Amino acid sequence: MNKLVWAAVLSSIASIGSSVPPSLAQELPSQPATPVRPPSPVKLPTNPKFPTTTIDPETNYRSIAITCGNKVSYKLTTGSSEGACKLFVDHGKVTGAFCTDGANSALQACSIGCQETTGSGGCTRQDQAP
Repeated sequence: MNKLVWAAVLSSIASIGSSVPPSLAQELPSQPATPVRPPSPVKLPTNPKFPTTTIDPETNYRSIAITCGNKVSYKLTTGSSEGACKLFVDHGKVTGAFCTDGANSALQACSIGCQETTGSGGCTRQDQAP
C-alpha cells in the first residue's frame, strides 16, 4: 500500500511540473548589442622623486639637501649618524623638511627658511640670498 501511495504522489508531481506554461520558464538574458567593457582604472599622478636621507661624508651625520620651488636650496642634518630626514610635500611640491634622531632635530619651511633646531641638528641655506 505504501508503494501505491508513493507512486501516486510522484505521478502527481510529474504532471504538475509538465503543466507549467513555457512563458513562466526563466529565459537567459539577451546579450547587449555592444560588448560591455569594465571602466579603465583611474591613473594616479606619478609621485615626484625626492631626495632620501643620506649620510654626509664630511660629518657622518644623517642629512638631506632640498631645493624649494623658489630655487632656494637648504641642507638639514640630525647632527648625528642616527635618525632620518623627511620632506613636507603639498600637491607634489616640496614645502619644507625635517630631520631628527630623537634628541637632535632641524626644521625648515620653504616659505620662511630655516626654522627651529634642537641639540646638534642643523639647517643651512646652500645658496647666497640675492
